[in-house]
Amino acid sequence: MTDMWIIMALFVDSFFISKIAMNTNKITFSIEK
Repeated sequence: MTDMWIIMALFVDSFFISKIAMNTNKITFSIEK
């Protein structure tokens, strides 16, 4: 059960990190343009 929670937390964390990374990439792209 604990392993499940850890995997879920890691999955959610990676999802949010990728979301933030995409947002920052969009911002830098718009600034460069």
